[in-house]
Amino acid sequence: MKQIALLSNAAMAVFCSVLAGEIRADTEQSWYDEQAAALDSAINETHYSAVVAHTDFLVVEGDYYEERVYVADVLKTIRGQQQASIEYRVLVKPGEEALFRLDPVIVTLCYENGSYYLPTKSAQLGYEPMFLELALSQVADFDAEQEVFAQCR
Repeated sequence: MKQIALLSNAAMAVFCSVLAGEIRADTEQSWYDEQAAALDSAINETHYSAVVAHTDFLVVEGDYYEERVYVADVLKTIRGQQQASIEYRVLVKPGEEALFRLDPVIVTLCYENGSYYLPTKSAQLGYEPMFLELALSQVADFDAEQEVFAQCR
């Protein structure tokens, strides 16, 4: 009887391990699908998208908000005018955590009155080659003459 119980425990351990792997794979696929959908939307609804590496940022304090000015090297343009570097702004509540990341990120930006701005704090995504490939394939289907960008003012 003890051998059967030990075998059952071993079998249960293998089953649990396989099940955990399937759950992890489902969770990863779900995460990827959510990120891919959000990226597609963000690129379609903004003027400019690129993979960037931040090099500097500046905080301009105001009474009711802070304006953060980010400077970044453009590693790969996804949508919009190609350029070597970019400067963009974001308004946040005073003291709010900075979005400045040293690792490459994909940003989606709006353009107004000669400058770029981040439409939402979530308009940047950690760079993953699979997301860049997805973005480049999707942008080919976008209207080059598009005038309305839902995330922009």
